[in-house]
Formats: sequence, C-alpha cells, structure tokens
Amino acid sequence: MPRHLSILRIVSLLAIISPISAAKYGYIESKDCVDPSGYEQCYKTGDAARNDCINKNCKNKNRDCISACDCAFNFGVVDCALTSCWNKVYSCEYQNTVLELGGNCQDEKFEDIPFFPAPDDAPDACSCNLGKVATSLNRAVEELDTCIERNQDTWDSLSLDEQEVFIKACKCCTSSGILSSFWGICPDTKPSLLGADEYWNILISQDEDYPQCGDYNDVYSCAKDLKFTPPGEDKSAKFYGPGELPKNGTNTLSNMEGSITSPLSGATFTWTDGPIVHPITAASADAKPTGSSDNKDDKDDGKSDEANETGKNETGKEDEEDAASIISPPVWALVFLVFALLP
Repeated sequence: MPRHLSILRIVSLLAIISPISAAKYGYIESKDCVDPSGYEQCYKTGDAARNDCINKNCKNKNRDCISACDCAFNFGVVDCALTSCWNKVYSCEYQNTVLELGGNCQDEKFEDIPFFPAPDDAPDACSCNLGKVATSLNRAVEELDTCIERNQDTWDSLSLDEQEVFIKACKCCTSSGILSSFWGICPDTKPSLLGADEYWNILISQDEDYPQCGDYNDVYSCAKDLKFTPPGEDKSAKFYGPGELPKNGTNTLSNMEGSITSPLSGATFTWTDGPIVHPITAASADAKPTGSSDNKDDKDDGKSDEANETGKNETGKEDEEDAASIISPPVWALVFLVFALLP
C-alpha cells in the first residue's frame, strides 16, 4: 500500500495494579478452579521452566530473549487454566491471563485463543468484556494501516490537498475507534481501569490534529466512507468525536452471575497458535473448587479511584480532558502507539 500512513511502533505492555498475592497463581485464585491443586502444580512447573529458560539462554542477551521465555510461560498458563480451571474461562481472571500474552509475545493479536473474547451473556463472565475491548483496539490500529487500500478508488480521485484531509480523517477514525472501544463496549466500567488514560496521554493528546477530527470526519465518516469497523463489531456503535464521549462509568471489574459446570469444549480438545498445537485434557468435572472469588475486594480496591474521579463525570468533554489527571494504572493492557505521516 502507499506509505502515506504508517504505524511506527506498537508495543503492548501489561500493567498490574498491585503485586500478586501468594494465594494467586497469576490472576487466577487456584481455590476457584475445578482442580485447584492441578492448576497450582501446572503454574509452578511452568514458572520453573521459564526461570530455567532465562538462566540458560538469556545471559548477556537483550530483553527479547527474556520476553520469548515469558511468552512461552504465558501460553502455558493459558493451558493450565483451560485444563484445571475451565469453570472460569469467561471470568475477568481468565481474560486478564490471556491479555498477558500481549506483553511478551511478538505481534500477538489474540486470535484463536479459546473462549476469548467471551460471548455476550456468558455465565460467570467479566462485567466488562476485556477480550472484546482488546480485539477492538487492535482492529482500530490495523485498519489505519489499510485505510487507503480499502478506499483505493476514492484515494486515486483526490487532489493532493484532498488526500491530506483523507489521511487525517483516517487517523481520526483510529483515535475515535480506540476511545469509543472503552466507552462503547464497557460504558458502566471506569475507563481508567481499562487503560483509557494511557491511550489518551500518550497517543491522542499528543496528536495536534485530534481537536479538528470532527471536521475531518464530517468529510469522511468512519464507518460508511472509510469502512472502519465499529467498536466491538457492533453496527450500532458510535465513533465518538472530540467532546462527544459519554460520562465515565463508575463500576470496577467483577464477575457476573452464573457458573460453568462442564468443560465447554468437551473432555479433550486442541487449539493452535500459529504452528503450535496445544492439546488440552480437562480436569474431571467431579472435582470441586475449594472457594469462590469474592468481588468485595475488587469493589473496595476501586474506592480510591472513585474518589479521584468525583466531579469529573458530568460531560463527555470533561472526561476527555480529565483522562490525563486520573492516576490509577490500568488493570490490563497499555498500548503505546505513535502515528506518523510520511511524505
């Protein structure tokens, strides 16, 4: 495609709000799993293999070597969950476990990961569909890179000045698609918990064209003219422009009602990530979790965040401006994205 649009750097990192407690193995509480001891042993085995990988292979190597070992470990933890904690595969904890892949695995798109994103109205599902947000963010970025290619006939008919407006409209649609993913897919969740602040501070607030995006997208609408996919692949979803964001949600993350009582893909199944095949044998459904997750902790953790956001939720415009001032780190993923226009 023409090189007028380029994404110079996309780096996915994972930020954890607080150190993982001794009772947890990653994001998941083993006591909530159908096979607690099996999950714990699987996690410990994988962690030991990761440390061995780093010690044997990464001395005097760059960060990429450690990331490769971490990536293999992260995939192993997903397999641990699918094997011994299949009763929690729609939960916030499992979705966060999958999102760990974005921090260490190169070009991970979260495609073909079992039960990710969770389907709508799934039992015991996360109150915010983190998988749907993540895939929507990835899509918004990818569709910027193909904006001209998708609209080649229109592009070829434009003058140089008109092409400049077209390019800026494409950028605006990606910025809008990113922000609209947070507020559109999870309107009741505090956007600061989903990483919206980081996108705003590092990407959108640094884009000198963003305040004029309403004008550019009056010329080229995101969905109809430029063929951007609406946030969450919801045809009724809106691409919010500057000053149009709804007020912030106030909820923290928690798991909804319901339970999974048998393995969703049967006792055995395989899934693939590229050339790698992952065989899964689900733990016996006769096993019982020793406890259940308590959402009270999540709600308590969010009190300080709510205090920080008090008085900032009256209008969408204030939400945009105040995104830079909310100090809570995101629960899951940050994506540092730099756009460039090439001559």
